[in-house]
Amino acid sequence: MQRPQAADVHMLPVGQRDIVVIGASAGGLAALKQLLPQLPKDLGAAVFVAVHSAPMRKSHLAALLNQPRGLLAHEAIHGERIVPGRVYVGPPDMHLMVGRGVVRVEHGPRENGHRPSVDALFRTAAQIYDARVIAIVLSGYLDCGTSGMQVVHDRRGVCVAQDPEEAEAPDMPQSAIRHVPVDFVRPVASMGELIRDLVSGAATAATPNSGPAPGEQETLAPELTCPECQGVLKFSQRHGHLLYRCHVGHTFSDAAIEIAQGEAVERSLWAAVRALEESAGLAQRLAARATGSLRERFEERETSQRAHAKVVRDVILSQPSAPAPPLDQPEEISPKSQES
Repeated sequence: MQRPQAADVHMLPVGQRDIVVIGASAGGLAALKQLLPQLPKDLGAAVFVAVHSAPMRKSHLAALLNQPRGLLAHEAIHGERIVPGRVYVGPPDMHLMVGRGVVRVEHGPRENGHRPSVDALFRTAAQIYDARVIAIVLSGYLDCGTSGMQVVHDRRGVCVAQDPEEAEAPDMPQSAIRHVPVDFVRPVASMGELIRDLVSGAATAATPNSGPAPGEQETLAPELTCPECQGVLKFSQRHGHLLYRCHVGHTFSDAAIEIAQGEAVERSLWAAVRALEESAGLAQRLAARATGSLRERFEERETSQRAHAKVVRDVILSQPSAPAPPLDQPEEISPKSQES
């Protein structure tokens, strides 16, 4: 049977695995540059790539991944049709998502502090294409991609993780392996052959889904507020993996909420230092123009506010360095990356 070339991917034969979604963060660019050349130009599947990147920088990812004799990579455009043999790359500060036969590029709420979000890509692909999805988690920090891959598994898609032993940042593949019945764990060097076999039907999922997805129940977490918008958070659990989500849609895993809350606390403490020092400065200026008991009161306020500011500053500076990596650990994507 001939592979369709320029058809809407939604019209491909039912049962064919023709949607490949790839998520990565730190260390992922090198893995992608090794993986994509392994895929033939006539691959009967569309490939979607979400890599965490700095929001205010121009991305050169599509140009770095473009293969003259292989798959055509380009930065995804909202509403364009999905075509087999193409690589759709998520733009900076936008979510790359999969619609019914079309690409979706939207400026939605950040997930785990990132936009584009690996989880958003995986989740939307699985919700539309079910078992036709092949989801791949590559190198990166924290646990991004885990919750999205759980949806892929529950809808009978295929789950693949890079071998953590070779990943520059093993957290993302390790988390996927720990929380999802991953079908394949592979070094990048052999991943292309696996994808080709899955798309052609020569390979099947190694870990069949054991049944319907367990129901998710959301519970209020009244002691927590969203670090992004200060809204009320709800938490849910799937396969032992906790997710926190506010009414706006900001989403955090356990690891991400801990880091985000720590950063929010530090911002609040520095804001308190600034407010106390501003108050002390104002009291100093007022004391210089006042006389008698009023001057004494302003001088006392200045002394007190500066002392309080020093206490708070000392508390901040005495905190040990966090052992976890920063929440936002984007891959460096620039023309210089071509040299690596």
